[in-house]
This record gives sequence, C-alpha cells and structure tokens, in this order.
Amino acid sequence: MFCLHYWLAGSLIGLSAYYKKDKDVLDNTARVPARPVYLIVADETDEFETALQYAVQSAQRNDASLAVLQIIPDGESTFMPWGGISEKMEQAQIKRAEEALDFAKNTLKSKGIEPLVYMKKGHPEDVVRDVIKDNGNITRLVLAANTDEGDPGPLVSYFTGAGLKSLGIPLTIVPSHLSFQQ
Repeated sequence: MFCLHYWLAGSLIGLSAYYKKDKDVLDNTARVPARPVYLIVADETDEFETALQYAVQSAQRNDASLAVLQIIPDGESTFMPWGGISEKMEQAQIKRAEEALDFAKNTLKSKGIEPLVYMKKGHPEDVVRDVIKDNGNITRLVLAANTDEGDPGPLVSYFTGAGLKSLGIPLTIVPSHLSFQQ
C-alpha cells in the first residue's frame, strides 16, 4: 500500500511540476501554431479552376487556409528599343494577372475562405520556391496538370523533375480531367 501511495504521490508531484512548467512556457513564450496553408498557383488555364476547387475541398476537410499566387513572368523584353510597347505589354500582363486573382478570391470567398494573395514578378519556379520559403506556414503546393495534351505544364514538369528536391513540402497534382466532386 505504501509503495502504491508513494508512487501515486510521486507521479502527482511530477505531473504538477510538468503542468506548471508547461503553463509558464505557454503563458510566456509559446505561440499557438497557425493553420496550415495550401499554396495554389493562379493562371488563366482551364485546369486552374479544377485545382482551385480541389484545393478548397482539401482545405475545408483539413482546416487549412489557402494562398493564391499569381506570377507575372519576368522575361527580358524583345521590344527594349520601343519602351512604350514593352510597357503596354507588361500592363496587359498585370491586368490579366489581377483578373485571375480576382476570380480566385471571389471563388474562395464564396466558399467562406479568406485567402492569402500574392502577386509576384519573376521566373515561375523561383517565385514559387521564394514564396514557400518566406511563408513557413505553407505546407502543400497544389498544381493543376493538363491531361488533354502531352505536356502537363511547366511548373508541374519542373516540380516533378529537377525542382522536386528543392521543394521541401508535399506537392499535390490535380489532373485537369477530374470533376469538382471527385
């Protein structure tokens, strides 16, 4: 009887010290971890809508947030001598990017999701890696793959090949032929 009582008393003392220690840590320094964030790359393709719907369903099932990234390609202009043409082309790219982001934001807001929104200029592979690196809460990259043609798309090709090693988070590839209910 004495051994059992001593063991219980020792356990309770140990537990109370453990809880007190954890309480102090929680009260002073610990932060509640943020919800995971799924990153989806917005573009003007049909498969983007399929990937967006998949990302919404997945985020809702897993209590995650969504981030939408619109990339404006950073290509050296062949129209450098004619700066006005280059500037107009860039403005048109920005306008198309804003329209794609607006579509994504409206779709997500209609589902009750307030997305993080990024619009970045640069080489797509580098931009995706940089956004993931800069936001430690991004836990998954969701990309759409074109299954109607032979090429699934440049980001899918890159991140399933040479870029997979540099990714650092899981990659979800959504085939374009899926319906929203699948």
